[in-house]
Amino acid sequence: MRRFRIKTTLSAIFIAIGAMVALFSAYSLDRLNAVNGTVAEIVNVRMPALEKAKNIEVRLGDIRTAYRNHILLRDKDDKLAATRLIDASVRLFDENSAAFDSLSSNDQEHALLSKIQVDFSEYIHKGKEVLALSEQGREDEAAAMLRVVMMKRAEALRNNASELAELTKKSSREAYLSAEHSFSITFALAVGSVAVLLATIIGAIWFVVASVAKPVEKITSA
Repeated sequence: MRRFRIKTTLSAIFIAIGAMVALFSAYSLDRLNAVNGTVAEIVNVRMPALEKAKNIEVRLGDIRTAYRNHILLRDKDDKLAATRLIDASVRLFDENSAAFDSLSSNDQEHALLSKIQVDFSEYIHKGKEVLALSEQGREDEAAAMLRVVMMKRAEALRNNASELAELTKKSSREAYLSAEHSFSITFALAVGSVAVLLATIIGAIWFVVASVAKPVEKITSA
């Protein structure tokens, strides 16, 4: 049987080892870059978006509280404080909505946010009627409107805002799982590549010992 030349065999072994290292390095760098991109998205997009979604929920709660305070508290200063809270909360709602809109790239999130913004605008418009009644000392009428008209709208807004936060949280979770999956595959490949590389090196050592060292030792002895 024809034996391979030592020079050719050793060259082939070292070329194979070099190719394996190069391929593994290229794949690992690609996966690390993908993981880094996913982590960057979680930190710079998903988490800030979730924070804005939660802030929208908080602002809605503040506005509901302010409407109740405006009706229940008869002192003018208290009513003024409630009005200021509503104005400040509306401004913060708009700021957080705009920030969320710029951060999110999810069509479902955008659609839900648009619905929330439209419903919120109608809610605030109706709220002005409630405040007007309360300012005129017609607190009972204002309270009735708050219960009959405003409460259902407020509940719908709260539910949609909660859904928006859950959607954002789900997107963050999916991004995290994607990064974890990429890491697991890369780690498994690294372990397998190291095992194959070690086996190749051991085979190369055996070949050198069997094909070079032993014959030289026999020649030397002779």
